Amino acid sequence: MISNLIILGHSAWIVFVGYEDGGKTLLFMTDNMTGPERVCAQDVFCETCGGETDESRGFLFVGEKKEQKDPGQIYRDAIINLPGLLTTRTKSYCFGASAFRAWADEIESGRYDAMKPEEFDSWFIYCNYVCVPATNASCCHEFLNRARRFNPDFAFIGQVDQIYAKMQRMWQTDPDGLEAIGGGFNITLEALQDRRRRDRIVAKIREFADCAEEVVRILKENLPSENPKPSV
Repeated sequence: MISNLIILGHSAWIVFVGYEDGGKTLLFMTDNMTGPERVCAQDVFCETCGGETDESRGFLFVGEKKEQKDPGQIYRDAIINLPGLLTTRTKSYCFGASAFRAWADEIESGRYDAMKPEEFDSWFIYCNYVCVPATNASCCHEFLNRARRFNPDFAFIGQVDQIYAKMQRMWQTDPDGLEAIGGGFNITLEALQDRRRRDRIVAKIREFADCAEEVVRILKENLPSENPKPSV
């Protein structure tokens, strides 16, 4: 599995932040909400609704809240954890620069050379990889800004933010960006089977790997020597 690691949530995701009526009502928020909204717990966890299968799922927390987490520490721990996460590599999966390079190697190895059009599921075998850097580069900025506001000694986060802003341009708006050269969400099988076009896409993906390495370098050079507190 190749993944370059999603740092934070997406607007389509829902986070349950509390409950009322002994758990009968759940409170939830998304990243674009300023306060929680309410939903009936039965509607969230039911197997069928109106006779049709309902794919909605969530988490159920049993019991009273045991402690109040300090938001500043939560953000601090998340930043401290990033170098380890972004350099994770196992036999089954990898993150960060290794993931970008594995993605580029996969394209370059000829995976798509003999693929037939009817076998080409663009989202499943390619665009889901694009989605991760696109989400990180577009959506991480508020997270990074909050982490810096809660932790003034983490001023270096501004440098990390600049790199992700650069990655957003590399994906979306640069004249030679991933979308502009046909290697983003607009990918086609023809592009992956054309050696010249494929080489440009591979080179751009490896530029993303360099950016990921730069993020890790900044973090390692500036983070204090402290271990994050357990999240639970």
